[in-house]
Amino acid sequence: MDNSVDDGLHYYADRLSTSLANGVYILEFKSPKNTPKHQFLKEGNYITFLNNQNVRVFMNMRNVEDSGGNEKTVYCEDAAIILVNSFAEIQEKPKAPQNIDYYLNFVLKDTGFSIGQNECNIKESFEFTTQQTILERVREILSKFSCQFYFSAELTGTGPRFFINIVKNRLEGEPGFYVTSDNFVNRIDRKVNIDHIVTRCIVRGAEKKGSTNNQQAPQEEKKPDNSSLIEKVMKIATDQLGKPYVWGANGPNSFDCSGFVSYCFRQANVPGYPKTGRPTTNSMWDRGGAHTSYFDRITASEIRRGDIVMMDTGYTYPGDANHVGIYMGDGKIIHAGDPVQIGNLSRYNKVGYLRVKGL
Repeated sequence: MDNSVDDGLHYYADRLSTSLANGVYILEFKSPKNTPKHQFLKEGNYITFLNNQNVRVFMNMRNVEDSGGNEKTVYCEDAAIILVNSFAEIQEKPKAPQNIDYYLNFVLKDTGFSIGQNECNIKESFEFTTQQTILERVREILSKFSCQFYFSAELTGTGPRFFINIVKNRLEGEPGFYVTSDNFVNRIDRKVNIDHIVTRCIVRGAEKKGSTNNQQAPQEEKKPDNSSLIEKVMKIATDQLGKPYVWGANGPNSFDCSGFVSYCFRQANVPGYPKTGRPTTNSMWDRGGAHTSYFDRITASEIRRGDIVMMDTGYTYPGDANHVGIYMGDGKIIHAGDPVQIGNLSRYNKVGYLRVKGL
């Protein structure tokens, strides 16, 4: 992609942002369809570039919106998202103090990430017994060693290599104020709508007493029984238990979180679920609104089996819906972690709840 080359794949309205909490990037851009090369802008493909600190970023094209006009809108997410959807094992305290790489190598095993730059040379003894995502565990380990980190990638002949780089806290000015290696954030926007402001209405006062009439109260419209359709969704979902998480995968052999939800509802032929495109957490909830019209927002008190749970795992900005699962009932959800698994809803930071229209 190069705007300086006539026959290159051009782009505009590009916006790169990173979470100050953990350094995971999100990229959004538009590209004209004036060259056959636009075919390479499709979900599941990758894009890589050097950021303004000369650190290589490797991203997955998570959602590509093509309305049929003369441009595409592309949303990309950092490869480090896999660390958000995978869970760390319990790690017992070692018999003797260990370097930071002892703890990180344990938690990063089989993730595709390894340690790159390492400025930490002290030894400590810790144990980690709480259930956490891998990214949460990494952040806790770094905090205990009073260090920070950033992600990077390296291109090789056999594919990309991903690194977590460890740096000592940068102190500057007031005690506790730090500047990380690449926390330059511009133009962070947050769309606001009425759903963010109005949460409920309470009717106060008693019913007015007076003369009565013989008019019958309108009968509440009887809703169709969709329990068998919901159970079909849940049967398909539980049949996928144990299948691996793969970024951008739509099944049937592997899934990411939104790919898993779409697979379950589409395989069950739920009438109200989008038949085209690839619904993502952003397009289902509030980013761009590509698929929001297919869902009704519901409250926590209304949630029932087969509803969709939107979660914030903490890798973007606070309150962002960046993970999704299906509610099973009894406080349980099924979702594409790594692997597809059943979890307790209480463990997650809930952004909101959706119900497919008509269910």
